[in-house]
Amino acid sequence: MKSRKFILFLLFSTLSTAQVISISEAYALALKNSKELKASRYQIEANREQLNQAEAMLYPQIYFSTSYGKKGYGDRDSGSISTYSISVSETIFDVYKMSKIDIEKSKIEIDRYSLRWRSRI
Repeated sequence: MKSRKFILFLLFSTLSTAQVISISEAYALALKNSKELKASRYQIEANREQLNQAEAMLYPQIYFSTSYGKKGYGDRDSGSISTYSISVSETIFDVYKMSKIDIEKSKIEIDRYSLRWRSRI
């Protein structure tokens, strides 16, 4: 009996604090909180980052290396050796890298259309 009273109390207290919203507000709220739409937005963001990574493959690459060592035999130290090197490479044309960029752009467009389609349903 006490549990029924408690349940009725919870039910009426919830109903008394309920907020009335219009259909368009409910639809907007549903779109905002949809897990599928959030996942689609995050997928678009991930694809944009992959596009940035694919474009970065076309940037010039700079490499720097150094080494240091001592030359000698046994207890005798006859000096040290240091080497330094810098190398730069730049891609002039690479079909793989260019197609990777096109693929990532296509993924973004597909996800945008998918998001628009899901938000209209």
